[in-house]
Amino acid sequence: MSGRPDRLRVCFLSGSRLAQPLGATNQKKFEAISRSCEPIVVAFSADGQRRTFVEDGVGLYLLGSRGRTRRAAAMAIGRPLLALWLVLRRGVRVFVSQSPYEAVAATTVKRICGLVGVRIVSIVESHGDFEHALFLQHRIRWERLVRGTLGIAARWTLRHADLLRAISDATKVQLVSHAPRTPLVQFMTWTDASPFFASEGSGARRDVLYAGVLTRLKGVHWLVAAFAAIADRAPNACLLLVGHPEDPRYADELRAECERRGISARVRFVGAVPQATLARLMTDAAVLVLPSTSEGLGRVLVEAMACATPVVASAVGGIPEIVREGQSGFLIPVGDVDKLADRIARVLDHPAEARAMGEAGRRFALGFFSTERYAMGYRRLFELAESLLDPESPVDSRAARMASR
Repeated sequence: MSGRPDRLRVCFLSGSRLAQPLGATNQKKFEAISRSCEPIVVAFSADGQRRTFVEDGVGLYLLGSRGRTRRAAAMAIGRPLLALWLVLRRGVRVFVSQSPYEAVAATTVKRICGLVGVRIVSIVESHGDFEHALFLQHRIRWERLVRGTLGIAARWTLRHADLLRAISDATKVQLVSHAPRTPLVQFMTWTDASPFFASEGSGARRDVLYAGVLTRLKGVHWLVAAFAAIADRAPNACLLLVGHPEDPRYADELRAECERRGISARVRFVGAVPQATLARLMTDAAVLVLPSTSEGLGRVLVEAMACATPVVASAVGGIPEIVREGQSGFLIPVGDVDKLADRIARVLDHPAEARAMGEAGRRFALGFFSTERYAMGYRRLFELAESLLDPESPVDSRAARMASR
């Protein structure tokens, strides 16, 4: 096996679908990461075709993603084999996995390499509630079997993780419950905030906006019910549902519910849009609503705040860490349609209060989003990883000291 290169080579294992060429947002993300390592990315292809290419110094291996069977095979077999090849041929010694489930490949390779005395560092991230979100988001056949299998996988990968990364206090608590002695670094998830801070809308500020994938996990059906309850009080407002219909059956159910409640003419299913378009829609909206049942952080809320748009969101996961009740928006109990309708109506009925909330949210977003903070978070992780790769480094004390900063 080749020795560790002068510049740390890090493989990111992701379940995301990426395109060739990368979009502007991902280009900026990997540019920030590249400040402290040489990144290699293993993800899935947006068009379902297997692709391998280099862009701006980042090596990308995009696996085929057409069909559940092919995707499952890629995750179970293709990705571990590719990860092992990257160790052998590219000198990768550090793996960053987007979730405990993505970490199965990294943990497998770590255990294999350990048999021949090659050190591998596994960094496991959590961007949400990995224990429950999947089952809230999709109808899963053989749920008990799948839940049990995934639980075994998560416990195994976290037991063998060398470092952890959380994006919020909520995700930190969940990770620490599984791996209390593993060093953990916490920093925000990536977003390209510039389009949101720079967005200029029409000044309409009358519509109710949801932005995110259309799945049951996001609670969009509660938003439809809440909007129907206040529709007569706000005759000029429309409900805009922006995002990819990840669960087509659920999207059809939402359309049927709008028809049943007589609000179809005032509900627009916009679909997925470019970031600049989303920023413009946020700037024109009276309020952004995120009624999720589970969220790691709720990044879209801070994007709305950057547009000076007040927010209404469920008090779950990391959301209470970024939404200040009555200052930048309102928090509601999960599934409380009456409270959701009341808070949306309050924003629509009190424009001066809404403007003050929007400005407070914008001030928060200005301090929250920082490319430098994001890059620094990974720099800290990779400094820890390098200390773990150095057999003469006082790993435990140094890791604990750095992770607690």
